[in-house]
Amino acid sequence: YGLYLETLDLSHNSLTRLDSHILANLVNLQKLNLAHNSLKLSEHNFENNVNLKQLDLSYNQFNFITPNLFENLNNLESIDLRANN
Repeated sequence: YGLYLETLDLSHNSLTRLDSHILANLVNLQKLNLAHNSLKLSEHNFENNVNLKQLDLSYNQFNFITPNLFENLNNLESIDLRANN
């Protein structure tokens, strides 16, 4: 299910964390909107999302982003990190 999903909008859902297995099978995901939540992410959250082109992480609660968080996102064209801590 979801293996062919290209766009996912989880914005405005009051999410506080995102388990890495939730996105693991979405290998064709190209656009992901996680804006306006209260997320804290780990370095494993996007490791299988190698086709991701657009990532919106704006308006969350990031104090720090681990250096490896975007390591596998070689196709990433834009990322929005505005309005975080």
